[in-house]
Amino acid sequence: MSLEERIARDIVEHPERDDLRREFAKAIEPRDPGWHSLIVNSLDPNWKLAEFDQPKDDLGSRITAPFCRFGKVGIEFHRGFPSKASMPLETFLAHGNEILSLGPILEVGLSLPYLDERGLRPSWNHHLPALMNCPALARVRELDVGYGLV
Repeated sequence: MSLEERIARDIVEHPERDDLRREFAKAIEPRDPGWHSLIVNSLDPNWKLAEFDQPKDDLGSRITAPFCRFGKVGIEFHRGFPSKASMPLETFLAHGNEILSLGPILEVGLSLPYLDERGLRPSWNHHLPALMNCPALARVRELDVGYGLV
């Protein structure tokens, strides 16, 4: 495991530790002429501009590629790392722990299909027991179910 991979894994396990993000920025700086390391090093923890925050080079592709195997999983970045994952409820129930292990993701947005098998708009009431019993939910700080944060 490379130094970058080790630090990135530590960031996933301890997303609140700023020192790890700075260590990561320092490790990638020789290869990265400042852009990604500048974002990671940003002193403002509230800076969250997805279009500027997401790495747009090979590094960005490497970061987002593992999420593709789960289907429609949208990723938002914060200071150079995935911070929010949006996906259908079924995906989260089946693969939540695996998805959350791919980055320091503390926010999750969930959606239900627009229509169920009977052609009716589904209700969250029917899905709450499964969601509340999902082990991955313990890692989530903010949960967005389309009606605001929970």
